Amino acid sequence: MSDTIRRVAPLAALLAAASVAGPGCERRPKDEAATPDGADKSPRVVVELTDESRLDGRLVKRDDARLYLYMGGQVVAVDQKKVLSIKDVGGDQAQLSDVRKEKLYQIGRRSVRSVSAIAEELGPAIVVVKTPGGLGTGWFCSPEGYLVTNNHVIAGERSITVTMFHKEGEGFGKKVFKKVRIVALNDDVDLALLKIEEDIGTDCPQLYIGDSDEMKVGDDIFAIGNPVGLERSTSTGIVSKAARNMAGRLYVQITAPIAPGNSGGPLFNERGEVVGIVNMGYIFLDGLGFAIPSKYVKEFLDNAEAFAYDEDNPNSGMQYMEPPVTSTDGTLRITAADFIKAGAGISCLTLADLDGDSVNEIIYVNNTKSEVGVIRRRRPD
Repeated sequence: MSDTIRRVAPLAALLAAASVAGPGCERRPKDEAATPDGADKSPRVVVELTDESRLDGRLVKRDDARLYLYMGGQVVAVDQKKVLSIKDVGGDQAQLSDVRKEKLYQIGRRSVRSVSAIAEELGPAIVVVKTPGGLGTGWFCSPEGYLVTNNHVIAGERSITVTMFHKEGEGFGKKVFKKVRIVALNDDVDLALLKIEEDIGTDCPQLYIGDSDEMKVGDDIFAIGNPVGLERSTSTGIVSKAARNMAGRLYVQITAPIAPGNSGGPLFNERGEVVGIVNMGYIFLDGLGFAIPSKYVKEFLDNAEAFAYDEDNPNSGMQYMEPPVTSTDGTLRITAADFIKAGAGISCLTLADLDGDSVNEIIYVNNTKSEVGVIRRRRPD
């Protein structure tokens, strides 16, 4: 064991020592000092050490040389010289302030707490979003049953199920909803809004959206999702880059491990506020994940009507040319039946003599601009 942290005597002995540590210390009754229950009343703190590790526990005693934490059923002593900071994360009860309710979401300032306490409280608000083509993660943004996820989780699908986890005694029960409606889609930002069209049968939990502009490099974050189908998994990390430019959009780069199935899940700050939506990660490069900043999420939800899903649209990720596209001599015609896959690259190459000079021009579709282009060829002579 390192010099920084040491296991110490049983808690009874430590509390007894604390009771006579000096002026201002309350002497505890002998019976109370003999039980670990006394430590449960101590403040919960997060201690950051010089070796970049962190300790989460109850602060039982502190002096000039060491501080003593109750962790995992035992007391540990930490060298004060190795302590960078001590942060009071309060009790297990969340405290809310500055709450503001919007049409489809809520904003609120939450108290800083441990990841375990936040995950236990907010876990029921995070769901599995499943389609015939795969699965991802979603979360309740409104008590009316509205859910946020990534567009790519449900792209091309109409048959969507949502699995919700609810408290049953000491554990969780599952409830599967099959009547799920697509409300709005934004393929450009990779966001989707869903709504459960069934009686949820319990109080619908919801998350509070935070301010992604407040994030800084090094800030603690964590994500809850369903990587490779492992339901409600929690991963922790820090902000590597608060604004990473990728394909003309800004993302939050994080070190928390991300895997397929995490897509659409919330990214939390240390207060348990949603500051991003996980949407990209590299399977073979741990610690390289990305999330959509919450400011884009609020913009999407504030303008859901502008992104309203059209049931006549196949929701397939296709972009349609405006028909008809016809050459002047009628040798080339692209109609509404000709559609292209959205994305970079060239497709639909064909040849046609557009100017009547007996030499075929190359006609192609530019997927990047969703337009038809022409390359004119020289005459053989």
